[in-house]
Amino acid sequence: MLSWLTDTHLDFIQNPGVRRKFFQSLSKTGFPLCITGDISDGKHLIRTLEEFSEATELPIYFVTGNHDYYFSSWENMRPRIEDCCRQHSNLFYLPVFGVTNLNKDTCIIGTDSWYDGRIVANFHRTPFALNDFNYIGELAAVEERDLPRVFQSRADAALVHLKQLCDVAVTKYKKIIILSHPIPFGRMDKTPSSLSPFYVWYDAGKYIFDFADQHPENSFLWLSGHTHNNGTFSNGNNLDCFSLGAEYGYPKIGATVNSDLTIDFV
Repeated sequence: MLSWLTDTHLDFIQNPGVRRKFFQSLSKTGFPLCITGDISDGKHLIRTLEEFSEATELPIYFVTGNHDYYFSSWENMRPRIEDCCRQHSNLFYLPVFGVTNLNKDTCIIGTDSWYDGRIVANFHRTPFALNDFNYIGELAAVEERDLPRVFQSRADAALVHLKQLCDVAVTKYKKIIILSHPIPFGRMDKTPSSLSPFYVWYDAGKYIFDFADQHPENSFLWLSGHTHNNGTFSNGNNLDCFSLGAEYGYPKIGATVNSDLTIDFV
C-alpha cells in the first residue's frame, strides 16, 4: 500500500506549526509515500524534500510538477534533485530511478512529464495564461510564438522515456503504477477551461491506452495531479487513471493506493 499526495505547494506554508503538523501526519501513515508533483517551488524544493525525508524512514517516490521549477529552471533543478536523493536514501526521484520494485508483482515508474497542448485542434487560439511562462527559465527565455515548441519538446522527451520504462516494466511485473504531474486524459479534468491544454499530456494518454490494450495480462494504474481535482478514467479492463484533488494552503495525504491497485480517497 502507498499513501498518495499531490500539489502540496509547501512554499505557501511558512507557519512552522502548520508545517510541523503536516510532516508529523506523514510519519503516522505507516505506508511509503508517492507524490505526483508541485511539491514546492524552485527556491524551496530541496529543503522541502529534505523535510519529507526527515519525516519518515519509509520510501518516498516522487515526480516533479511545473511549480517545482518556478524561480529556477529545468536545467538547474534536475542535478540538485538528483544530489538530494543521493544524500537521502529514502527519496526516489522516479525519472532517475527508472523501473522501481515495490514487490514481486508490482513496480512504480514516473517521468519528467509535461502538458503538450495537443488536446486542442488549434493551440494558438488558446490564450497563454500560465505563470510557467514567466517563472521557469527555459520558458521565460523565448518569445510567445516559440513556447509550444519548448514545452512540447519536453513532453515528447518524457514520452520517449515513458515508453522505455513501460517496455521494461511489462516484462518483469504484472502491476505497473505510473506517476505523472499532468493528467493523461482530458476527460479527467472536471473543471474544463481555457487552461485545459496546459493540464493534459495528450500524447501520453493515447500511448498508454493502446499499450494497455496490447498487454491485457498486465494491470496499469496512472496517478497524476495538476488539476487540483479528483478525476478518473478507465478503459474498463486493465487501465485505471486518477487525478487527486488539492487545495492551496492545506497540504494533506489525499488517498491510499491498495495492493490490488484500487484507490481509497481520504
